[in-house]
Amino acid sequence: MTKPEKWILLGIPLLFLIGGGWHFVFDFIPIIPIAIMAPVNDSVWEHMKMGLWPVIGWWSIYYLIKRKQHNINPQAWFMAALSSLIVTLITLPLVFYFYRFAFGIPMGTPYQSAGTFALFFDMFILLLANTLGQLLGLHLYKRYKGIKITLTIIIIIFIVIVFAIFTFRQPQIPLFFDYLNNHYGMP
Repeated sequence: MTKPEKWILLGIPLLFLIGGGWHFVFDFIPIIPIAIMAPVNDSVWEHMKMGLWPVIGWWSIYYLIKRKQHNINPQAWFMAALSSLIVTLITLPLVFYFYRFAFGIPMGTPYQSAGTFALFFDMFILLLANTLGQLLGLHLYKRYKGIKITLTIIIIIFIVIVFAIFTFRQPQIPLFFDYLNNHYGMP
């Protein structure tokens, strides 16, 4: 296994830890640039930022530091990164809503009422999303040449812009509602 491939796999536990810590960044540094990057409330949408920025950073930093040393194909690398990002972002809300409705845990139920199962399962969702994303990213990096890097970067930038816009102007739908605090957007 090459060093870039090992880095991708190392991302599974470390992105889980980074993403978990990412949840609290805005609580400690409540400024606008941080609001774009870290969750500003407890909505499902905002929790997706726990996957967004850590995954983008994980793949980008390694590429910027090690691309020449490990002769990394940028098209394959960033296509794999984009795939990892998309899988992570899709897995987070899908599994969250599935388990909440499958086990009858109402939205906004505090963990004290829902039991420790809900808290640990919410944490497990991030680990699962990172695992699936990184494994797909690894698979694609190893087996495909990739798509044009320009297209990949444009798609990643588009995703970041959408997250930035929806940080301040949330659609009034359940995905964006903070059920624990009964509001949309920043507190």
